[in-house]
Amino acid sequence: MIPSEMKIPPEKMKLLKQIWTHILYRPYIQWPDGYIDTHARDMYLWFKLNAWSVVGWEKLLWTGTDVVFRRDPSSVFDFPPPCSIIDHYVYGMSHIGPVTNGDFFLLKPSLKTYSEMKTLALDWAKDPDEYGHKLQLQGASWTGPHDQGLITQYFDGNITTVPQWYQLEVPGNPASMLGLNNTENPDPRVISFHFPSTIKPWKKDAGPYSHAWSAIAYEAFDYLQVSIDLIGKGFPRPSGKIHPNLLFAIEQPRNAEPARIIDQDDGIDPKILFPPNNFRARKIVRIYAYIIFCNLLFLAIFTHGMCNIQEERQYQRL
Repeated sequence: MIPSEMKIPPEKMKLLKQIWTHILYRPYIQWPDGYIDTHARDMYLWFKLNAWSVVGWEKLLWTGTDVVFRRDPSSVFDFPPPCSIIDHYVYGMSHIGPVTNGDFFLLKPSLKTYSEMKTLALDWAKDPDEYGHKLQLQGASWTGPHDQGLITQYFDGNITTVPQWYQLEVPGNPASMLGLNNTENPDPRVISFHFPSTIKPWKKDAGPYSHAWSAIAYEAFDYLQVSIDLIGKGFPRPSGKIHPNLLFAIEQPRNAEPARIIDQDDGIDPKILFPPNNFRARKIVRIYAYIIFCNLLFLAIFTHGMCNIQEERQYQRL
């Protein structure tokens, strides 16, 4: 699926047609007047919602452009949609279940879902950065930025979690529960690899990060039986089977770290992801509790005062 506004060079389009059987065009999500994407990245992130508009198929697997497959992922279609893998950057649990990753998402196309998600996204589009923060204050939890947080909220945690070897995020997050994936040999079960870093390893030599991508890219093109001149682009074929930072952390257990509140969490309203009704209910409970407490306190003071008056009268009689 390609944005209608994006111009693809002929040589790249030729390569896409070698690999894909269907190429669809969809426009960027158009918001009402007054909604302006403050960053160019925003329109790319919201573009994912168009996947639900591709009706005609029972199930579709959405993956991002920074995902590389080393072999066929079609076994994931045995799972019921919606389903996804655990987010390798977070490795965490939210208040509605495991945090999943929107860059590997099995979905059921539906214009109804598409419309409802765009309606819900109106709140997010006003200030997506605020909605994407790690909401850890007052018991809230982070479910992902932009489109990912929106999708998690829309399905309210009803997303099936598939085995994590369907996708591994490179290199992981040192602040997550499992930390970085620090071993050198890849788990043979891994089907796809996600390279979410701002610096893409195929655009310039980023050392081990680029070498990891290069090794996987060669495996992917060999599997597809497609030839591409990576050597001419500065990415020679690796001499060995070494993939830095690509083995599941479960193969090399680490101690889980507790969640930590970071500076940018300050001031974030946790009602963003918690239903406002819950907060109103809690507020009402607190008000009633306060009223009952005040009444009991007044009763205790009044009773104590009455006892003192009664004792004083008895003393005067004596």
